[in-house]
Amino acid sequence: MFHPGVLALVQTVADMVPNFITIALFSLILYEAAGLTQTAGQFFAFLLFLLSGCLCLTAMFRLIDLNYTVLVKSGYRQLLNNIAGVIRPSQTTTQIDSTFNEYAMGDEYLVTLSWRFTHRWRNFGIMIGFLVFNIAFVMFIVKVNKR
Repeated sequence: MFHPGVLALVQTVADMVPNFITIALFSLILYEAAGLTQTAGQFFAFLLFLLSGCLCLTAMFRLIDLNYTVLVKSGYRQLLNNIAGVIRPSQTTTQIDSTFNEYAMGDEYLVTLSWRFTHRWRNFGIMIGFLVFNIAFVMFIVKVNKR
């Protein structure tokens, strides 16, 4: 026969194709509609983090079979980093005259959240580590339960 944990790994790999197609179409529409930074590099980074976030959540849901989310903060941060350099509506006030600012740069908004664009690859590493951990843990649980 085969190793029982291989089934969990195969399920994750098999989910990649339909997830990729769905998320790629969703990303094209969302990215254009939101008016995010119009460069290929930013779009593919957006797509990469959306796909890896989807794989992480799929692995997590398969692991615990419950409907709740944890550890998507890194992926969410990177998705927000795509607003860097884009002018967005703001709800902040200035310290000097306490007037309402109608717009703020995306970079300024990210600073208010204490997030940095330079952390994008660290966040991606965290997501991949989480994905690998979930797949390995599912493989372990399946093997233990097959005995």
